[in-house]
Amino acid sequence: MKKVWYSLAAVLILGLTACAGRPAPLESQQLVARTVAALEKVRSYTLDTDVVNTYKVLSGPASNVTTTCEWQGTRNIDLANQAMSLSVTITGGGNWTVERYVTGGWDYANARSPSITNTNITDFWVKNGESDRMWTADAQLPYYLELLRTANQTVLSGSYTIRGTDCYILSLTPSAQAMVDWTIGQEQAGIGPSLDSLHDGGVPVVRADAYRTGSVLLWIDKATYLPLEVRIDADFSGDLGGGLPAGAAYAPTTNPVDSAFTGVMTFWNYNKPVKFALPPWAAAAPV
Repeated sequence: MKKVWYSLAAVLILGLTACAGRPAPLESQQLVARTVAALEKVRSYTLDTDVVNTYKVLSGPASNVTTTCEWQGTRNIDLANQAMSLSVTITGGGNWTVERYVTGGWDYANARSPSITNTNITDFWVKNGESDRMWTADAQLPYYLELLRTANQTVLSGSYTIRGTDCYILSLTPSAQAMVDWTIGQEQAGIGPSLDSLHDGGVPVVRADAYRTGSVLLWIDKATYLPLEVRIDADFSGDLGGGLPAGAAYAPTTNPVDSAFTGVMTFWNYNKPVKFALPPWAAAAPV
């Protein structure tokens, strides 16, 4: 009988020893904290974005109007410089390609459309001072930090391999304001039917009181705690309010609309050198 008790005690001790040597499972809030800390140390990165906005008028004389916009872009960013190429596709509104560079506190931009036959537009660049708000929208990283810091709920929902890298899958229930800020930050180049009033647009439906639902999924590198891919879905529904651009079909201004956004963002080249040269026409652009 003593031998049996000794054997059971030995098994228990070995089991406790094994458990003591095994790391505790990572909690979702721990992953959030480590990801925030890792992102705060990032000095440069490349970000590919593909954001689609589906905009529907829900009632009134234009209730059959549904418009889709797609923003696709690549950004190469460090703390002081940015090279960004951005294409905007609008159903029924033609295709636009926007090329932008930010360096030395100046923002150089050029917009082109195949539907514009004036060849001079190809080399027409404008130069403006870069503001803090513009830098936040251009760099994008502050939006993801805000989504992580202000999330109402976080869930660690398994693992997945992205581009050969083992990743955690983190699900966020975002705060309404964080989703508003992210969405406004995607409305690049001053083009699109969903432009928010904060960017001087005429359809201010992207706001906290019109926010209905949203979700954020992040695939986070297990070794570095940096996100490699992010998927965001957001839906806004409410009255337009405010004024509208001249000639817009959405009258009266109280017509309810639904504006849904789906975005897939890919991060890579963390902390790699960013090098680019301004095109000659950009460097010669007037202020």
